[in-house]
Amino acid sequence: MMELYEDAIEDADEFIGWLSETVSSDTSLIVHSDHGEGFGPLDHGEWGHQGTFFEENVHVPLVVRDADASDEITGPVSLTSIYDIIVSIAKDDFDPTDHESRYTLSRTFRPNQIAVRTTERKYWSTVDSERSKNGTEYVLSSERDQETENTTNFTELAEQIISSRLSHEAEIQRVRGAAGTVSASSQI
Repeated sequence: MMELYEDAIEDADEFIGWLSETVSSDTSLIVHSDHGEGFGPLDHGEWGHQGTFFEENVHVPLVVRDADASDEITGPVSLTSIYDIIVSIAKDDFDPTDHESRYTLSRTFRPNQIAVRTTERKYWSTVDSERSKNGTEYVLSSERDQETENTTNFTELAEQIISSRLSHEAEIQRVRGAAGTVSASSQI
């Protein structure tokens, strides 16, 4: 299984190399993945791209080739930034560092799970129906299997960020519900 995955990566690398060499050097390219892949015993016992926030699932490539800008970003960048990246390239105003963030938020298919990630830490939280949080902080390492639990004051900041995000999501749902009510009543 691992060999097939590595072969697929090699094929993708070759295609991206070919594409990069084939298109004009002033053509911008954006390449990304939507999720990673777990390989059982190698990766926290998880196979596939389960609904977890382990690095093998959420740390994915995002490569932008632009003729006018070059930089390597080491901090988190959310895939939700792709739209803004495209707009900045189209406006000829692309600066890679504009899209780096202090933290990113991640969701899984499980609506009660959310994570905050910085360059060095990740806080993974499960939120119950009363909006109380039960979370675990992880310290990230360059070692593939070294995502270790830790408890520091990052937990408090992460919980504030998550609470803010959940309040924002609840407000969006409230506004959508109200808009639907207004729309339906205007049909009468």
